[in-house]
Amino acid sequence: MKDLIIDENAGKYTKTFLVPFKICISAETAENMAALLRENNVACRIEYPNTHFSPVNYGDASTGVYRLMLANESDFLRAENALLTIKEAEIAALPADYYLLKFSDEQLYQVLIESDDWGEFDQALAATLLEKRDVAIDADKISTAKAARKNAMQQDRISKATLALGFLLALMGNPISLAMMIAYSVSKKKTGNGVSFYRYDDFTRTTVLWIGVVWLIMVFVIYFIMYK
Repeated sequence: MKDLIIDENAGKYTKTFLVPFKICISAETAENMAALLRENNVACRIEYPNTHFSPVNYGDASTGVYRLMLANESDFLRAENALLTIKEAEIAALPADYYLLKFSDEQLYQVLIESDDWGEFDQALAATLLEKRDVAIDADKISTAKAARKNAMQQDRISKATLALGFLLALMGNPISLAMMIAYSVSKKKTGNGVSFYRYDDFTRTTVLWIGVVWLIMVFVIYFIMYK
């Protein structure tokens, strides 16, 4: 399998390809991405962490993942854009009822903005379809929209004092702690485009669930003491 080494010079590491770009779980995926980048004149290399030691191999070296590296940070945006291309043959091979083919220009643009909710193929297809429809893709606009979306989806965290009060009420068997558990664990909010997500972060929701457990235990204890 070609190009799966860090450097040709007897294992000596050079600073030629130091910019992490993508992590792939298979050699085939990594090689396909690398080929597409090279077609677009983006210098890259595939690194396999078990092959050689590298200071840029972050994480566990035993995971067996392939890392696609770039030569320059300035190539990052070009590399991203290069991956957002789909050949005509690939589009022609899609079923006639493939969902993205029915999307409006605005919906396709949303796919690019909400990239974390879509696979790489759908992102690439959305960009290609927009290009075919002569719709300009504004990288700055997408970047700004992504940042705004991330801020809109920022989850809240209840203060430690409030959570401590919840535990105290639970130890007393007070039903307010149960109401707190329900309110904080299931409460949701929506972004401007209707995406629903939990209002409070994982830490808050996990903690209030424990408050509910403590309350339930204390209710049984109090009942046992009073009616034994």
